[in-house]
Amino acid sequence: MTLGQRIVVPFGKSKKIGYIVSLSEKSEYPKLKKIISPYAPEISLTAELLTLARWISEYYLCSLGETLAMILSPNLKMVKFHEHKLLPWEEVPFSPLPPTKSQQRVINKIKEKIELGEKEVITSKVFLLHGVSASGKTEVYFQVIDFCLKKNKEVIFLVPEIALTPQFVELFQKRFGKIGLWHSRLSKGEKYRYFLAAKNGELKIMLGARSAIFTPFRNLGLIIIDEEQEFTYKQDKKPFYHAREVALKRAELNNAVLILGSATPSLESFYASKKGRFKLLELPERIEERELPKIKIVDMREEIKKGNRSVISLDLQEMLNECLEKKEQAIIFLNRRGYSTFLLCRRCGYIAKCPSCQLSLVYHQWEKVLSCHYCRYKENVPLICPVCKNWRLSFAGTGTEKVENEIRNLFPQARLRRMDLDTTRKKDIYHEIYHTFKEEKIDILIGTQMIAKGFDFPKVSVVGIINADVALHLPDFRAAERTFQLVTQVAGRAGRAEIPGKVILQTYYPEHYALVTASEHNYNKLYSQEIKLRKELGYPPFVHLVRILTRGKKEETVCTLAKKITEKIKLQQKLLEIKNDYLKGIEIIGPTPAAYPRIAGKYRWQILLKLRNETNLRQILNPLKDSYHSRSVQVSFDVEPLDMF
Repeated sequence: MTLGQRIVVPFGKSKKIGYIVSLSEKSEYPKLKKIISPYAPEISLTAELLTLARWISEYYLCSLGETLAMILSPNLKMVKFHEHKLLPWEEVPFSPLPPTKSQQRVINKIKEKIELGEKEVITSKVFLLHGVSASGKTEVYFQVIDFCLKKNKEVIFLVPEIALTPQFVELFQKRFGKIGLWHSRLSKGEKYRYFLAAKNGELKIMLGARSAIFTPFRNLGLIIIDEEQEFTYKQDKKPFYHAREVALKRAELNNAVLILGSATPSLESFYASKKGRFKLLELPERIEERELPKIKIVDMREEIKKGNRSVISLDLQEMLNECLEKKEQAIIFLNRRGYSTFLLCRRCGYIAKCPSCQLSLVYHQWEKVLSCHYCRYKENVPLICPVCKNWRLSFAGTGTEKVENEIRNLFPQARLRRMDLDTTRKKDIYHEIYHTFKEEKIDILIGTQMIAKGFDFPKVSVVGIINADVALHLPDFRAAERTFQLVTQVAGRAGRAEIPGKVILQTYYPEHYALVTASEHNYNKLYSQEIKLRKELGYPPFVHLVRILTRGKKEETVCTLAKKITEKIKLQQKLLEIKNDYLKGIEIIGPTPAAYPRIAGKYRWQILLKLRNETNLRQILNPLKDSYHSRSVQVSFDVEPLDMF
């Protein structure tokens, strides 16, 4: 038996899978049951991953067992699979274009750190690569990866969306040949083979989504996180880890280099570069001196005055018509799926809501049902209002289905395709849509955030952003930052080759600073304004946040437990003599009902903690994290939460 190995053990009358985390010749327990057998001993956790698991457990206030099961699933073992499902590959001769002066300057600085890491422990090993869209960040990545591979080091490359993997798989295979792939849609057999190949040194590059950060490489030299600002790098269930923070720790444990790349870095990362924690590298211009796309803000209030009731503005209609005449391509972005966002009775004000979540049901025309996007509840569309019996019910709000329908009516000759969660549920559908668009068999691609980043198609000349205000008025201190990032990312899909790019940004709030700075491609201006607000209001990066969430079927029980936890925190605070002030101690907000107070039949209450000192955070919460185990109420601790709902 070895450390990191999984074993089958007796547990009452059943059998469970456990992990060997330490070995001892003697036990403090007089009667021990025997281990039944090893479990798939060919795949196990490395010593470094065990150390990482302990760090995650402590940093994110979760159990070691939860962390180990996340890194190496108890169910991962050899299963029957078809060989062709793994990535095929062959050596392809490839001659990259010589880097620009800006790219070469950045490449040289990163190479210096990789060289230094072979000789001594490097301290400043994190680079924040801030480059505008189409500035050549990918070529920088590839040049550095190539250098790293020649040093016999291994590489982890993270992307924020599964939708981006087809493009990167193609690029990586052309450049490097054999690579590994890791994301949630792989089969158990595929995951088993990639895990084993990485552990045995048969793979040198692992490309994947968030969980690829746990690839069991033994000679890790480089980690790259593309689009590092994306919230998809934060896990939305226990353990609530952030891949960027885990990457920082893995880089430290392996004396490896970490590159965080983005056209719109998170405020936290950019602030860290300003304070010297990260080394800032910049690519301020597009390659071959191509211009950034011109962004025109369209005030949709004026469209209504002109008599245009369509969700597609007159300016966007004109641009799409011109685009189709020139045989170019367009991307239309709206970060809401479905047809209409709610069903309304105009007589009594009734809105169709989910019985388990009390959130409005979204109308999906292709299924002809009302659907809840949180618990997947569905119901047929009522013929009359269930409250006042009025038969004139109206669909309100706009989703990607409605946009597709309107564009089809406006341009019946255009070849359309929609890319959102509803159209990509089948495995490999991402690949199919990506290649169809690349082969110019689609004129207009309509979609949600999965088309907003990473896609690089030379014929895309027009981008339309429908209702840029979607996230702007949410009760979230990051709303302006996220809106800026999303607008900038999707606008960056236009004009990436010889054809100039044009962007129409439709909004009902054209004067908002997030939209104005995005239209100017001015990240520094957005950063300056946002960082002042964060400091004044006491939000990250100036404080640490912890969100404690209680969930259960009886609201009274959920509320009572939230209040008990709050009292325990106050008691700990008093015992440790920590002030009731986030600048010098801790600020407790709540308990209050969550922004979405009920989801999937469970009531939700939350407590938000603000602390400047991380030591105070550990002192107060470590004694509490394992104190609340109940079948009726679940408690979770989310350190540095991105989801405030």
